[in-house]
Amino acid sequence: GREVLANLFMKLRVEFHAAYKRKDATKVEEIGKKMIGLIADMDRLLGTTRTQLLGKWLADARTCAAPATEVDLFEFNARNQVTMWGPTGEINDYARKSWSGLYSSYYQPRWSLFIKGVSDAVRSGKDFSQDDFNDDCLEFEQQWGERRGEKFPDVPVGDSSEISIELFKKYR
Repeated sequence: GREVLANLFMKLRVEFHAAYKRKDATKVEEIGKKMIGLIADMDRLLGTTRTQLLGKWLADARTCAAPATEVDLFEFNARNQVTMWGPTGEINDYARKSWSGLYSSYYQPRWSLFIKGVSDAVRSGKDFSQDDFNDDCLEFEQQWGERRGEKFPDVPVGDSSEISIELFKKYR
């Protein structure tokens, strides 16, 4: 199911790019909303599987810390490893994971920044500024990595078969 949704997202990304090239603001926003909705659905589906939970990863990192004064450092390192892989994203997304919690709290906001930037550019008749986006994205990524104690489910929620059937009907 994750792979099917990822493939659909790639298709939407191609359509989004084409709408941007045509300077079709309505389509950019319409497709952008679909992309964000798809990310939310991906997060929900991944949340049904114990091995695909950001909450478990972070909880395990915090549990491994010894002495207890290093709990926040362990969580920071766990967050950084699966996202930026360094203080300024030296090899950003190198260890990217398809995990529930990561999609909703990290990938979805980044895509939202991108979609808003593209949409704003098209609406104003300007070109999208990759440099401005990179700066905004880096700021978000660094802030996300500094969060501590944020709770994400560390046990599965929902039935993967039921959610898969629901998503199949939604996206077929």
